[in-house]
Amino acid sequence: MKKIKYNNKYRIIFKIIFFLYCINIVSFCKQKKHLKLAICTMARKKNLYIKEYIENYQKLGFDYIYIFDDNDKNTENISYIIGNSYKELVTIYDYSKIIKDQKVAYTLCYEMNKSKYDWIFMNDIDEYLVIKTESLRHYLSNHKFKKCDFIKFHGL
Repeated sequence: MKKIKYNNKYRIIFKIIFFLYCINIVSFCKQKKHLKLAICTMARKKNLYIKEYIENYQKLGFDYIYIFDDNDKNTENISYIIGNSYKELVTIYDYSKIIKDQKVAYTLCYEMNKSKYDWIFMNDIDEYLVIKTESLRHYLSNHKFKKCDFIKFHGL
């Protein structure tokens, strides 16, 4: 096997091309990072809509859903309604046994899960997020949100 000798000019060109290639790979990997999304909500006497709510946010690309079940003793628990259908996607907390304030419940949900997700949404069970132009992950990966601690969405 014959050894090929390159002069310094070609070595420099090769190093530049290799450097640019590495930058593109790093940039590509950063762009393709899968944002982890969770949502936290409270449900009180909304058992008829709970499956629709879960399916809507699953289609939007949320990785996990936390539900505080605020039903009274006369209403069936949400965990019985959804059964095992969404056990990989949903955690249900019995709100009445944990805490009696919605802000405190959302804060608790955030504190317990902030290290697992890039974004955690807080909303009521009857509120639906609609993205018309692009995917939610694409929208949130916009550079203008990199320094944001929270985003507030206003309803119509």
